[in-house]
Amino acid sequence: METRTMDYKNYRQNTTDKKHKFKIKYIILILVLAIFVYLVIRYFSLLSAILNPKALQSYNTKTVNLTNSYNLKGNLYFVKNNNLWDITGKKAIQITHTNDISDIAISKNGKKVAYVHFHTNFSNLYQMNINGTNVTRIVNWRDPNINNELWSATPTYSPNGQYIAYLTNLEKIFTGVHVAGMGIFQISANQTYLSSDQALGPNYYGETDLVNPNPYTGGDAGVTWPNPNFILYTSYIYWTANLAQPDSQIMLYDFATGQSYPVTPLKSEAMQPRLSPNGKYLAFLERKGNNNANLYTMKFNLQNILTHTETSSFNTYKKTLQTVYVGIESHPTWSPSGNNLAFMTLTNNSFDIAVVRVTINNKKNNLNFSDLQHVTRGSTLDSTSKMYWMN
Repeated sequence: METRTMDYKNYRQNTTDKKHKFKIKYIILILVLAIFVYLVIRYFSLLSAILNPKALQSYNTKTVNLTNSYNLKGNLYFVKNNNLWDITGKKAIQITHTNDISDIAISKNGKKVAYVHFHTNFSNLYQMNINGTNVTRIVNWRDPNINNELWSATPTYSPNGQYIAYLTNLEKIFTGVHVAGMGIFQISANQTYLSSDQALGPNYYGETDLVNPNPYTGGDAGVTWPNPNFILYTSYIYWTANLAQPDSQIMLYDFATGQSYPVTPLKSEAMQPRLSPNGKYLAFLERKGNNNANLYTMKFNLQNILTHTETSSFNTYKKTLQTVYVGIESHPTWSPSGNNLAFMTLTNNSFDIAVVRVTINNKKNNLNFSDLQHVTRGSTLDSTSKMYWMN
């Protein structure tokens, strides 16, 4: 009887062991098959990306995908995933890895970078070396004396690099008007922020208030400082009874008079101005409906803007306006020579860098533009930050 019981127990044990071994083999087989399927999918994805460049756009958006069809002379600085990048030749280099860079500005000598770090309820202004070292906070709005949201945005260096003009809604602290929009202030580029226990006042950071925005519009935008004597920027105003969207125009602030003068007509919906290195041509965007932000150029004559009436100066706009590219564009920038114009353009749900060559047509006294060449594809760049093309 005991022998039969032992045989039965051994049989049960052997059966159980076989079942366990079968389960283990089955699990191993499933894992092997899963790995095989993954490798096959990975292989064909890579093969597809190699054979079809367009497939690369959706394949890797963690880096900058160069087309290798354009050999970029100089250094083109831009922002991706809130980090500073540089393209030179046919190579893209990630400079910072802090994920806190927005609204960059590069000093004219190419040594300094001003930028904005956005937080939930405020944003601060910083400066660093072009290689990402020596980070210094210039403006600090996280202050116990400040009970309201304060913002910094769109810095730009003076031509000598001694000052920074930037947007801030600091004016609402001085006036008590909490709807005050983003106005243009000037500050020393060598400034370091004051201690948080100092009282607020008109010179809290040594700022100079240059331009007060039109009320209830959200403020100004697109500030650039191409010349020691003036600043270009985008001004918003409610021109009609339609309060859904304020109209915009490019304005010029003259340091000599402290006044602002219109460069484009109000209803042109112009924005993001960038002046060519020789000061003769202005590149900018115009919003067309809700879909496009087309890229244009026009001749730029400072004296004409300062001395003529609005109607007369707008005749220059009408006569010299040229279309560069139609689509959804962002932040044009000229090459140091002025012979190329780079900008971001939206293609297949990705903002990428494109370039057109610019030549002067002496017969027609205007500019010629070559066909667009993509510098990057499928790289999903930060279209809200300006680009800078340096020597």
